[in-house]
Amino acid sequence: MKKDIQEQRIEDILNSIDGVQRAAAPDTLFDAIEQRIDNNTKRIIPLRTVVAVAASILLLLSVNVYLIMNTTKEQSLSKGDMNSVIKYYELEEQRVNIGI
Repeated sequence: MKKDIQEQRIEDILNSIDGVQRAAAPDTLFDAIEQRIDNNTKRIIPLRTVVAVAASILLLLSVNVYLIMNTTKEQSLSKGDMNSVIKYYELEEQRVNIGI
């Protein structure tokens, strides 16, 4: 008995949508979608800006490499420079081992 009542209720619910019409989209909907797509494609970064940023990064890297290469050359002492320092401070007489 309960099964018959439950089936009847399900049938009533399913039959309730018989008179419903299909929803229709407005005529201007497709045009509005196309317009939004066109507006979104205009947000592209100009090539001039991309080139300027790439050139700036390349210049910055070049200057950094140049400075690093020059500072390491200037900081390394030759044996002649080291000997001059030893003589100036009279370190030979004290017998200090400095790795030469």
